[in-house]
Amino acid sequence: MMSRSSSPLRLAFGIALTLGVGCTGTGSGDADSETMGETSTGSSNSMSSTSLPMETTGPTSGESSGDTSGNTSVATTDETTTTTGDTTTTTGDVPSLEETCTAACQNTEGCVPNPFPDFESCMWSCARHDEESSECVQGLAIYNVCVSEMTCEEYEASLMGQPNPCQELGQGISEICDICPLSVLSGDNCGMTEACEGEPKIEYRCMGDTCACLVDDEKQGECPAADICGADFGTQAEAAKECCGFEF
Repeated sequence: MMSRSSSPLRLAFGIALTLGVGCTGTGSGDADSETMGETSTGSSNSMSSTSLPMETTGPTSGESSGDTSGNTSVATTDETTTTTGDTTTTTGDVPSLEETCTAACQNTEGCVPNPFPDFESCMWSCARHDEESSECVQGLAIYNVCVSEMTCEEYEASLMGQPNPCQELGQGISEICDICPLSVLSGDNCGMTEACEGEPKIEYRCMGDTCACLVDDEKQGECPAADICGADFGTQAEAAKECCGFEF
């Protein structure tokens, strides 16, 4: 097993603005993909890249569906003004990151395409940013509130990098959050890759019965896959830490 020293922030994976509200995972389609936010399902794999929480950019496949039901609503009180980059937003008291992630993930869970294979993966990708700066966490929570009110059509537009109601908030978050891009491969083969600027690229790659630990594409170790590719993103991240010492 190998370890890599770095601050928790740099290795804590950041989703969704690209998995901010960022999310990565599988969508619909047959061809393999390895482009930002592009996803596929079936026996093939899908690759998504993220750098913040619930928005991914790049081409996706599949058709959008309408609003989902049974979602958690997020209420705010007592107006406050928050500035993210060039965007100023007036909101009430912002709920916790976990609460807003829950609402955003529930609201988008039934949408197609969707970069996350399941609700748990969306929550891991989103709520893992709770160790960022207070300014960043608040910005992400405000963004999540916006995503929790999106229609599926608006969510699809955000995935495609097209105009959407949360676009300006997402752009502002990218200026106040320092989160490394994370790519997640889903399917029969799976893995996670993080490339922080000025630091070695780390990769946890599982193919067949074996998972490998790579640093700058050089293999540093391996361990049994133990069907990890069928697990949610959080469980895969835990396996990567146990096998390689990587903290995504």
